[in-house]
Amino acid sequence: MELSNNGRRMLKAMREEPSKTWNLTDLLSACDWTDQAHVAGAGAALSEAGLVSQTEARTTLWKLAPEGITAAKNGLLEQRIWDWLSEQSGSPGMAELQTSEAVAKNEAGIG
Repeated sequence: MELSNNGRRMLKAMREEPSKTWNLTDLLSACDWTDQAHVAGAGAALSEAGLVSQTEARTTLWKLAPEGITAAKNGLLEQRIWDWLSEQSGSPGMAELQTSEAVAKNEAGIG
Protein backbone atom coordinates (compact mmCIF):
# COMPACT_ATOMS: atom_id res chain seq x y z
CA MET A 1 0.00 0.00 0.00
CA GLU A 2 1.40 3.34 -1.03
CA LEU A 3 0.42 6.47 0.87
CA SER A 4 1.20 10.08 0.08
CA ASN A 5 3.36 12.13 2.42
CA ASN A 6 0.22 13.80 3.77
CA GLY A 7 -1.43 10.42 4.30
CA ARG A 8 1.58 9.11 6.22
CA ARG A 9 1.80 12.29 8.27
CA MET A 10 -1.86 12.15 9.23
CA LEU A 11 -1.77 8.43 10.01
CA LYS A 12 1.30 8.92 12.20
CA ALA A 13 -0.43 11.70 14.14
CA MET A 14 -3.58 9.62 14.60
CA ARG A 15 -1.65 6.56 15.78
CA GLU A 16 -0.37 8.55 18.76
CA GLU A 17 -3.95 8.63 20.11
CA PRO A 18 -5.67 5.67 18.43
CA SER A 19 -8.85 5.75 20.53
CA LYS A 20 -9.45 9.46 19.92
CA THR A 21 -12.21 10.67 17.63
CA TRP A 22 -10.39 13.23 15.53
CA ASN A 23 -12.03 16.34 14.14
CA LEU A 24 -10.78 18.76 11.51
CA THR A 25 -9.27 21.19 14.01
CA ASP A 26 -7.42 18.40 15.84
CA LEU A 27 -5.98 17.02 12.61
CA LEU A 28 -4.90 20.42 11.33
CA SER A 29 -3.10 21.06 14.61
CA ALA A 30 -1.54 17.60 14.95
CA CYS A 31 -0.23 17.66 11.38
CA ASP A 32 0.79 21.34 11.52
CA TRP A 33 -1.39 22.19 8.53
CA THR A 34 -3.45 25.30 7.88
CA ASP A 35 -5.35 24.12 4.79
CA GLN A 36 -8.25 21.74 5.35
CA ALA A 37 -7.74 20.37 1.82
CA HIS A 38 -4.75 18.42 3.18
CA VAL A 39 -6.96 16.75 5.78
CA ALA A 40 -9.68 16.03 3.23
CA GLY A 41 -7.27 14.50 0.72
CA ALA A 42 -5.27 12.48 3.21
CA GLY A 43 -8.42 11.39 5.03
CA ALA A 44 -10.06 10.19 1.82
CA ALA A 45 -6.96 8.19 0.87
CA LEU A 46 -6.69 6.63 4.34
CA SER A 47 -10.39 5.80 4.28
CA GLU A 48 -10.15 4.18 0.83
CA ALA A 49 -7.24 2.10 2.14
CA GLY A 50 -9.41 0.97 5.06
CA LEU A 51 -7.11 2.55 7.64
CA VAL A 52 -9.62 5.04 9.04
CA SER A 53 -13.35 5.58 8.97
CA GLN A 54 -14.83 8.96 8.22
CA THR A 55 -17.97 10.70 9.37
CA GLU A 56 -19.00 14.02 7.93
CA ALA A 57 -21.40 16.52 9.40
CA ARG A 58 -22.56 19.79 7.94
CA THR A 59 -22.95 22.71 10.29
CA THR A 60 -24.41 26.13 9.72
CA LEU A 61 -23.17 29.02 11.80
CA TRP A 62 -25.37 32.06 12.18
CA LYS A 63 -23.80 35.23 13.45
CA LEU A 64 -25.25 38.67 14.09
CA ALA A 65 -24.16 41.39 11.69
CA PRO A 66 -23.60 44.92 13.06
CA GLU A 67 -27.31 45.80 12.65
CA GLY A 68 -28.27 42.62 14.50
CA ILE A 69 -25.94 43.46 17.36
CA THR A 70 -27.50 46.93 17.59
CA ALA A 71 -31.01 45.41 17.56
CA ALA A 72 -30.03 42.94 20.28
CA LYS A 73 -28.70 45.81 22.38
CA ASN A 74 -31.39 48.45 21.74
CA GLY A 75 -34.37 46.41 20.55
CA LEU A 76 -35.84 46.18 17.07
CA LEU A 77 -36.44 49.51 15.37
CA GLU A 78 -40.07 48.67 14.62
CA GLN A 79 -40.74 47.74 18.24
CA ARG A 80 -39.15 50.94 19.52
CA ILE A 81 -41.26 53.01 17.12
CA TRP A 82 -44.41 51.10 18.10
CA ASP A 83 -43.67 51.55 21.79
CA TRP A 84 -43.13 55.28 21.26
CA LEU A 85 -46.33 55.64 19.21
CA SER A 86 -48.31 53.75 21.87
CA GLU A 87 -47.18 56.26 24.50
CA GLN A 88 -48.17 59.32 22.44
CA SER A 89 -51.50 61.09 22.45
CA GLY A 90 -53.03 62.78 19.47
CA SER A 91 -51.46 62.27 16.06
CA PRO A 92 -47.68 62.40 16.42
CA GLY A 93 -45.79 62.91 13.20
CA MET A 94 -42.33 62.35 11.86
CA ALA A 95 -41.04 65.59 13.39
CA GLU A 96 -41.96 64.41 16.88
CA LEU A 97 -40.41 61.00 16.24
CA GLN A 98 -37.19 62.65 15.05
CA THR A 99 -36.89 64.70 18.22
CA SER A 100 -37.70 61.75 20.48
CA GLU A 101 -35.11 59.43 21.91
CA ALA A 102 -36.94 56.40 20.47
CA VAL A 103 -34.78 56.26 17.35
CA ALA A 104 -31.65 57.80 15.92
CA LYS A 105 -32.18 60.04 12.90
CA ASN A 106 -30.10 57.76 10.70
CA GLU A 107 -32.34 54.75 11.35
CA ALA A 108 -34.82 53.64 8.71
CA GLY A 109 -34.31 56.72 6.58
CA ILE A 110 -35.45 59.11 9.26
CA GLY A 111 -34.04 62.58 8.60
